Amino acid sequence: GRAYWRQTLFVGITIGYTLTLESLGYFVSTLLYGLVTVYLFGSSEVKSSTRPFKTILSWVAVVVMITVVVYLLFGVAFGFRLP
Repeated sequence: GRAYWRQTLFVGITIGYTLTLESLGYFVSTLLYGLVTVYLFGSSEVKSSTRPFKTILSWVAVVVMITVVVYLLFGVAFGFRLP
């Protein structure tokens, strides 16, 4: 039930990410995609936390770090041109 819904939503979000990557650019689309994915697959304990601001802030920090590391790896180190 619920796991199937998350998987289906994840496939839809991934398709949307690939379609908007060129128009929104790498950073905007990857940050949005990462935040939605972290929210979708994050622990239910974290979602019901009494400190939602701290939880959201930690999600944003993780997504920003991953986005920057992937950019540095592929865009800078390997020389791929990212949208």
